[in-house]
Amino acid sequence: PLIVGLETAIKHAVAQTEQTQDHLQSLCRHLVQGLQAMQERIPELNIHFNSLVDADVMRQSPGMVNFSFPPVEGEVILHHLEAKNIFVGLGSACSAQSKEPSKILMGIGLSEEQARCSLRISFSRNNTIEEIDQFLEAFGEAFQNLYSTFSQKAGHR
Repeated sequence: PLIVGLETAIKHAVAQTEQTQDHLQSLCRHLVQGLQAMQERIPELNIHFNSLVDADVMRQSPGMVNFSFPPVEGEVILHHLEAKNIFVGLGSACSAQSKEPSKILMGIGLSEEQARCSLRISFSRNNTIEEIDQFLEAFGEAFQNLYSTFSQKAGHR
């Protein structure tokens, strides 16, 4: 019975692959466009998309976006988001448990500051556009509240 159950689950997942990919690409695109629009409204927000290939959502894994936003540290923003029941990751999945900057992000050419000031947003087929909008609102609010503290600490502006 377990093997038959596994077979059924695999068949269902394979049948849903294209629909899932389309949904993830839609979520990814919505997040990227939302962050770009936010950057236009908040001059201090200087987002660098670490996971995008030529900013082309179609050429990357649609289930994940990693971006940095110095000088505000990702871990501090993460805690602000957690308080609103929004859960994201830091750096890369490979360094999720480490307090050190992600070796993966630094390996692709990011500075230590950029690696520390990054978030990883992961999607599943269960996520919604409304959840992306909630993230965008909470992230923008947290960034604006924290920017002055981190910019003085880091010597920005």
